[in-house]
Amino acid sequence: MRNIALILILFLAADTVWAESVRERLRRARTEETSQPHADTVTQDTAPLRSAPAAADTQTNCVAPGRFLYPGSGDCCGDAQPYIQASYLKGGQCIEIRNSDPAKTGGLCLECGDGLCSVSENKCNCPADCLPGDRGHVVYEQKEAPAAHSTAPVIARLDSSFTQTDMFTTLLAEAYETGDVTICRSLPEPKKESVWYDDHAVSTPGRADWHSYCMALVMRDSKLCPQFNLKSDCREYFQKTAERDNNSPAFCLEQMDVTLFRQWDVMECLTLWKEKVFGNRHRSINDIVAYSASTRPFAPLEIEILRCHELPGKEQRNCFLQLYRESGNEKLRKFSGW
Repeated sequence: MRNIALILILFLAADTVWAESVRERLRRARTEETSQPHADTVTQDTAPLRSAPAAADTQTNCVAPGRFLYPGSGDCCGDAQPYIQASYLKGGQCIEIRNSDPAKTGGLCLECGDGLCSVSENKCNCPADCLPGDRGHVVYEQKEAPAAHSTAPVIARLDSSFTQTDMFTTLLAEAYETGDVTICRSLPEPKKESVWYDDHAVSTPGRADWHSYCMALVMRDSKLCPQFNLKSDCREYFQKTAERDNNSPAFCLEQMDVTLFRQWDVMECLTLWKEKVFGNRHRSINDIVAYSASTRPFAPLEIEILRCHELPGKEQRNCFLQLYRESGNEKLRKFSGW
């Protein structure tokens, strides 16, 4: 027992000495570290002077014109300045915003005063550019025209679940390119198949549907499109192939019931032209007529259609009805609801 106790005493003593030596080495290391500069630390005397950011770098995180500048998020790019919104445009009128705090709301970055009424500017947030003033007229920023289709039309592919689609679209494409009616007359009889969508089955198009689709393409007449199956595919095909001829607002009314089958399609066509020519689809047509030097390439009838379209509910219908009676244009009967 005495030997065991002696061994324990010697072991504890050695452990204490080892721990003390470790603490001493750590203390010396900390002393040396504080007395000399750290290898990664650069002092003011030895560090190279950091050059100030270049002027271009200061604009890297700026907010571009037409985008919103939130409080504390930086500055507008270039000559643009934040517009603190005190009113907004509605129905051609500037509606005052009450109880607004500019410090909390931020503003839209605008290059107001450059003489061009840009896409983001209007008579409320930039009257200097969007009201006639001394110039006598407003110059609107125009948007780029949509790219015209440069390739030959391609038959729209149908649902891949229809296993015979590839065969029929190949035949229809050949019929369209050659104008050969015999291809439509000799179309094979499709196999009857059903495709399940959620909780109901849809039958694949029959031979009569494919024949009508084929004849519509050969004759270039959308009125020959199938009445049920493939109707939307056939009409969509005519719409896409006609887009390359959309080179003026006159296209919109000319294509009514030809490739534009709904009143909404015609109005959207005219609205896109309004957006292209005058930069913003939400500009009041009354303001455009009053402030712009010219409304070309819009014809007077197209301007009046856009004017009626901006009216609410019953006023819009009555406007279209009056326009139909005055112009005698039968296509306007659909707008008036007759």
